[in-house]
Amino acid sequence: MKPFTLGPVELTIVAQETGRPSPGLLASLAAQVDTGAVRLLDFVVLEKSADDQVTVSEVDRVEFALAGLELSARGLAGYEDLSALAERMPLGTSAAVIAFEPVWSRTLDQQLAESGAVVIGAERIPAMVANAILELSAEI
Repeated sequence: MKPFTLGPVELTIVAQETGRPSPGLLASLAAQVDTGAVRLLDFVVLEKSADDQVTVSEVDRVEFALAGLELSARGLAGYEDLSALAERMPLGTSAAVIAFEPVWSRTLDQQLAESGAVVIGAERIPAMVANAILELSAEI
């Protein structure tokens, strides 16, 4: 079996105040990339106007390079994905859509495929939700 080039890819949408990624957001991504935890694949900015029009913007490569970041699969977040994510946004807001690969998952998925197992889906529970559920269950 040919080695996987990518493991599972996560698309994460992050609300932001402006149409440009904040220095804090870029620093957070760079820290994860630097540790080898994730590989950054794609990054786009969505802006949703008050009249429900969505604008998709690519990030400034120079700005990303200054933060020590590089995108290894630009264009991976497709129109359908971006449209579905934009539906979750309130009118008049901006958000970053980040496509990344949790690096450990490529090896796991490769090993599962080689053993004859097939991953047919995955669901991600956002950290805020998982922590809230954990707190509630501890109170019971």
